[in-house]
Amino acid sequence: MRQFDDRLEIIGGSRRWYGPIFPVAIIEKLTIKGVFINQSNQNFAALLGRNLLAAVFVLSGINKMGNFAGTAAFMSSAGLPLAELLLVTTIAIELIC
Repeated sequence: MRQFDDRLEIIGGSRRWYGPIFPVAIIEKLTIKGVFINQSNQNFAALLGRNLLAAVFVLSGINKMGNFAGTAAFMSSAGLPLAELLLVTTIAIELIC
């Protein structure tokens, strides 16, 4: 039995992780080896992550615009007052911000 950082046990061929959900120690080891240390790689990864996150909101806003009546009816059925006004505000926030 081998142990790495008291969180990962390898017994036979099976692995058991006892640490946090995302293994931070593994990322730290990768940065020590220089995988993520390169500044241009960090900048590219940050840009890619921001663009993917923005795409979620932009696509959601476009879908709300495409089905405005259905989305407003759904919001009204949930008991939201002034659903149309709040829907316009939500779309503006998702597309502009």
